[in-house]
Amino acid sequence: MPGLRLIGTAPDKAGVLSFTLAGQKTEEVGGLLDKEGIAVHSGHPCAQPILRRFGVEASVRGIELRDVEGAPRERAARSSRSCARTG
Repeated sequence: MPGLRLIGTAPDKAGVLSFTLAGQKTEEVGGLLDKEGIAVHSGHPCAQPILRRFGVEASVRGIELRDVEGAPRERAARSSRSCARTG
């Protein structure tokens, strides 16, 4: 997805994904995903030194991006693309 940046260097990401979306505030991306039923944390975490190492001050963090409805990754991707188009 254009503008999507995964934070971190692990070759196989699993569990928690941190990301930014170019041109979008992390709080806005988090709010949009929340409206779609995707639970994420957004903004400034309690890990500022590591984020600064990657050159960012804030991120959106999803914990396994799953919920009870079954297809959260697809909904998260669709919602993030929508946010990227409006930015």
